[in-house]
Amino acid sequence: MSKKLIVIAVAIVGIAGILLAQQSYPNAEDPTVVLDNDQVVVQKFDVQPSEWVGVHSHDGNQLVVILEDSVLTYRVGDEETDVSYAAGDVFWIDAVEHDHIPTTPGAAVIVTVK
Repeated sequence: MSKKLIVIAVAIVGIAGILLAQQSYPNAEDPTVVLDNDQVVVQKFDVQPSEWVGVHSHDGNQLVVILEDSVLTYRVGDEETDVSYAAGDVFWIDAVEHDHIPTTPGAAVIVTVK
């Protein structure tokens, strides 16, 4: 195998790893990448009322830091719950497929451990 092909393969694997580590949402603008290194990806996510982010999943390797008070309707399957967050709340998100719709504006930082 030529050195050129090896370099291209390594680049593709590296890019795929970065993209897989970043959280994304099917119906909303992806979070802003604040930091990306070998250990973590840090992204800032802003939501507006009634902005449905779409059904998405988390791998269970993410820490969420709430930046401003917010309320959202959180759904897992057919189960729906209203959840309130306060600025400064910090929690580990379990591996889950879910969706949510904010009823107030909100902002959070998502730290994904690679």
